[in-house]
Amino acid sequence: MRKSITLLFFIYLAHGIAIRAQSIRENTEDTLLAITNDTSAGKLSLNISTSNFVKDNEYFNRMVEGYTLIGFWAEPTLEYTIGNRTSIRAGLSTVRFFGKDGFYNTEPILSIRHAFTPNISLTMGSLPYSQHGIPDPLLDPERFYLHRVDNGALIQLTASRIYSDTWLSWDRFSFYGDTVQELISAGNGSRITLLNNERFQIQLPIYLIITHRGGQLVRPKQPIETLVNVGSGISLLWQINRLTIELNPNYFLYRKLTSHPSQPFSEGWAIYPVLKLSNNHVVWEAWWWDGHNFIAPKGEKIFTQISTYDNNLTISNHDVLVNKLSYRAPIATGLQLEAAFESFYLPAEERMDYNFLVHLNWNFTYHLLQLNSKK
Repeated sequence: MRKSITLLFFIYLAHGIAIRAQSIRENTEDTLLAITNDTSAGKLSLNISTSNFVKDNEYFNRMVEGYTLIGFWAEPTLEYTIGNRTSIRAGLSTVRFFGKDGFYNTEPILSIRHAFTPNISLTMGSLPYSQHGIPDPLLDPERFYLHRVDNGALIQLTASRIYSDTWLSWDRFSFYGDTVQELISAGNGSRITLLNNERFQIQLPIYLIITHRGGQLVRPKQPIETLVNVGSGISLLWQINRLTIELNPNYFLYRKLTSHPSQPFSEGWAIYPVLKLSNNHVVWEAWWWDGHNFIAPKGEKIFTQISTYDNNLTISNHDVLVNKLSYRAPIATGLQLEAAFESFYLPAEERMDYNFLVHLNWNFTYHLLQLNSKK
């Protein structure tokens, strides 16, 4: 089965390299940690990225309980360029939550990135944090605090009308004598621009998330599990002076590819229409989530149909109306303020839950030395 999921992933990888739009907009975390093609041989640079944050989830529904994340993460790294196509990045990623002894997570960063052409690059090792253009119900944005580093491989394609992120992450390793299964995740976030003029744009997004739990060496033998989320839609964007309007209806499918009854649902679907208005530093978003027997193992918890704290509770239909107002702006050199308020109306429970967040994101880059001159 692991061979099957690997084959499926690389078939989609080849497909994804032909289908993602270049015009996808950067979010905060991509802006903080992007690695560009603009390199020069022998250049050694220091980069320090940090975020002091608070996110308060006031949730009282049946599927997920509320909690507060308050603390900071820091990622100091050194980057050395070899030629004008290859760079090596090494450093540390650490997360600390206030009120908890020690660090929540600390792990090394080491990656090599090579640009085969100006449009295609491969990164192996520690991957820079990104949402890969995947919507929140499929890929939880709280990875920004809880799981900043994936380890594996990332292929990126950037062309005039295509942008594609395809990645593989080895989340848990197993070997001889281990009693826990290996965990692997992979995905692709792609967009293709069908029409692009000064005031109107049409894009085709494609999303894929695969999770696999298995391992032949684990004792005792345990059932394997492979889950797939795939989706697409259409993105319509209008530019009216400083106002950008985006309408993005999406449709998602869920499938369990393995036969063992490891989940309450083997297949399902969801619709996810999104309306987004943005003007300078302010963004308002509204969307409707209508899920039917839908499982997204990497998705945001409030959209789940399996309770995170009551193992006996599952719901076959799950509707959520979401409104989000966010603000993001630079306030000093390298320092950015981000704040957001998000509400969730659950009609089945006649309940309104909400969260709010405040981030101070700081990014500092300093050129240390040039080891040799570019000729």
